[in-house]
Amino acid sequence: MKILHVIFSTNRLKYLYRSLESHRYLVYGDHDIDRLVIDDYPRTRNDAIFDLTAKAFGFRTILHKKNEGLSVTWSELFDMVKDSDYDYVLHQEDDVTLQQMIYLDHMLEIMRLRPDMCALTLRRQPWYFHETPSKIEDTDQIVNGYPLEWSRVFSPMFTLYPRWVTQGDMRKIYGCNINEGMLIEYWVNHVNKGLGAYLMKGKNGENLIEHIGDETHGIKLLPNEPNYEIFAKYDPDKIYSSKNGDFIRA
Repeated sequence: MKILHVIFSTNRLKYLYRSLESHRYLVYGDHDIDRLVIDDYPRTRNDAIFDLTAKAFGFRTILHKKNEGLSVTWSELFDMVKDSDYDYVLHQEDDVTLQQMIYLDHMLEIMRLRPDMCALTLRRQPWYFHETPSKIEDTDQIVNGYPLEWSRVFSPMFTLYPRWVTQGDMRKIYGCNINEGMLIEYWVNHVNKGLGAYLMKGKNGENLIEHIGDETHGIKLLPNEPNYEIFAKYDPDKIYSSKNGDFIRA
């Protein structure tokens, strides 16, 4: 299999370095892996240091010259992948650390056994106030020895998805750039109600990744895009809490 391992970054090296370091727990198996970091926050970025950090862990980089926005980066990635020879995308954010051994072959086997799956995301720890610790639920499905929990979102936190996900005509249907919010809406509600996204837990129900990024900055959506109003009040050059949106510092 040829697989693109891509990281979306906003020049938060203190998180990215820890994330890359945790890849010692990631077993790619006998696959052709292309590693890429796309960084979308040049304002405080030292290009040389950033590039050296990524290359130290085997990743090449695409460094945006201006803060384009998360939705633009999604569209850039999908354009890159849709007509390529990649079989799958392993997509993660820059602020996630692996908590135990993760075998890519195990994830691929789950997707082979479940062709109705459009995305398989590693379960993280509770992050928002209403969330509870990961455990095996009665509604979980056990596939290849792992409990799977149905998810209502297509998350880039740490997710494996097949190339065909990038080939939909989302931009034609919705008239704007791609974002994670529209992916489930498109694939499940517009194309095939039998498709689904799932969270993969450890074999004892535990979370497999830890979200460490408690600070966020940068453009998320553009004015013509769905849910833009949620983010319009935030200055992309200031730092906010990623949990509750509170201002932290300029």
